[in-house]
Amino acid sequence: MLSATDLDQETAGFIFGENAYEDPNLNRGNVNPEAFRDVSSQRLYGIWKSTLTVLESDVDVDIRPYLRHSDMRFLQHFLPGQPLEENGHVSIGAISALSFACGNAQYVAGADIEYSDMFLKETQAGPTEGSDFLRETRPEGKHYDFDVRSIGIAPFVQADIALGEQLKIGAGLRLEYLHYDYENRMLVGNTRDDGSVCGFGGCLYSRPASRSDAFTNLAPKLSFSYQLRSGTTVFGVLARGFRAPQATELYRLQSGQTVAALDSETIDSLELGIRWNKRRWSGDAAVFEMQKRDSLFRDSDGFNVSGGRSRHRGIEIAVDWQIAESLRLELDGSFASHTYDFDTVAARGEAFVSGNDVDTAPRWLGSAELLFDPGNNASVALQWTSVGDYYLDAENRFQYPGHSLVNLRTRIDFTPRLSVTARLNNVFNEAYADRADYAFGQYRYFPGRGRELFIELQYLPTID
Repeated sequence: MLSATDLDQETAGFIFGENAYEDPNLNRGNVNPEAFRDVSSQRLYGIWKSTLTVLESDVDVDIRPYLRHSDMRFLQHFLPGQPLEENGHVSIGAISALSFACGNAQYVAGADIEYSDMFLKETQAGPTEGSDFLRETRPEGKHYDFDVRSIGIAPFVQADIALGEQLKIGAGLRLEYLHYDYENRMLVGNTRDDGSVCGFGGCLYSRPASRSDAFTNLAPKLSFSYQLRSGTTVFGVLARGFRAPQATELYRLQSGQTVAALDSETIDSLELGIRWNKRRWSGDAAVFEMQKRDSLFRDSDGFNVSGGRSRHRGIEIAVDWQIAESLRLELDGSFASHTYDFDTVAARGEAFVSGNDVDTAPRWLGSAELLFDPGNNASVALQWTSVGDYYLDAENRFQYPGHSLVNLRTRIDFTPRLSVTARLNNVFNEAYADRADYAFGQYRYFPGRGRELFIELQYLPTID
């Protein structure tokens, strides 16, 4: 299978000012008409499945090799000086799994492996406008030019064991090793590209010397499910997740930082819930508690550092109600508290305070969809989505009020092969923000799209 995409995007920047997303003179404008993003990507992959007999047992084999390539150019219009970034990569890898049964247990084992060759360049075409400090510390010319070769290997094993007819337990373990080989193709340090020194303590952009880094992470998982009665199950999961630092976090440094000694982010989670499936009702509900450690942030010196912590706890619910033969209601919602669990003063004087809400993390998310399908080759769906209010900064001083939208969708099948689908998004033309935050002393928004209509025509030809 082969997939390819090509993106030629004229990017819009933030609009500024409190509640600017509600102003029709601002929310359809673009203060950065010069901005763009050009991306080309391709992915070739295959799927090979087979069943082998090993020691008189059937082993299902699933191997999925792939080859990926991407190139991107985009103007960083949101930075003083508007440097141009160019990046890309070529990756080759495979995902593999072996599954087999033994007695009352089901086992899955396998490994993921990937090799990548990546590059990044950043170049500023002209001098920076603004204060003497900005002009000196953000010079024109080349800022970064480096290559990174990486290899990742991740074996895993999972076992699910039935202890009687009602109780099942599971245990899994994933070990991941990630190695980076970074090559700096410029002068080391935070000078200009010709070696001259910037004023005000040096250029903002800092290039570490060529080096290698490796990260090893272990992620265990334990689970259980207990069937109370027909159609109702109680379940629980205790697991750890992780994220190794990205190459740009390690090697695209600032403020004279020479080494970013970063750790992998980890998150430990506990989830308990119930799942049911009745004649007209089905769904699940769960409560969860998570703790994240070693999150990356930029400290008061402008350095990339680990050590951030946060806690996440809440409840999620999903319900599917077949009201009548032709009418169904689907409900999804979550209410959760996302709070910082550490105290520090970070870049630009922003203060992280333990117990404060994580910025741009709404506590409430929900949706409801009413689907009418009379069985005459036509259907109509009415959808409501809601995003709760959230804070725009780590100090919880500024807030976005949230929003709710209504969408309408209909589908008509003219023949088994020919159909048309129409989607009317944001039926009431609500003014809202896709993203809101507060930075550099002002409110900033990416305004959401207004009312819009999409029509899709689908034809499935007969293939002999």
